[in-house]
Amino acid sequence: MPAALKMGINTLNTLGPRTFPALALGLVHIIRETCPTTPITVVSPISYPPNETEPSATGNTMETMRTDLEEVVRRLADRDGDSLLRYVDGLKVFNHDEIAQWTTDQCHPNGDGSAPPRLFRLPRRADPAPLRAQCLCRRRTSARR
Repeated sequence: MPAALKMGINTLNTLGPRTFPALALGLVHIIRETCPTTPITVVSPISYPPNETEPSATGNTMETMRTDLEEVVRRLADRDGDSLLRYVDGLKVFNHDEIAQWTTDQCHPNGDGSAPPRLFRLPRRADPAPLRAQCLCRRRTSARR
């Protein structure tokens, strides 16, 4: 089953410009080691106007985080020849104009459930990846004892 890692916006005020790309690289690398044949798509942050170019408390901007994630994916794909790893720019998922139109807080979809109509065409299904990752972590931890 393919994996989609939507990374960035929730770490804007917790991870700085030095730690964010390193942690993203580590996360993708660990997932790839554990699941070598799983297609992985890394999706960068959607539009967030307050911090597109204005640094957050940690010094990160949305633009920087997108660039960092694209570079992480490029480096891993080039270094390892990983044809199952790809990057999607979050602005292609939810761009600046759509944020203005479809949100009330410049981040989350309107309370009435509105969203750009094209988002409803995306396939939706439960993703067992979090449970699988949890099981793998337990197995690794017990193997170290």
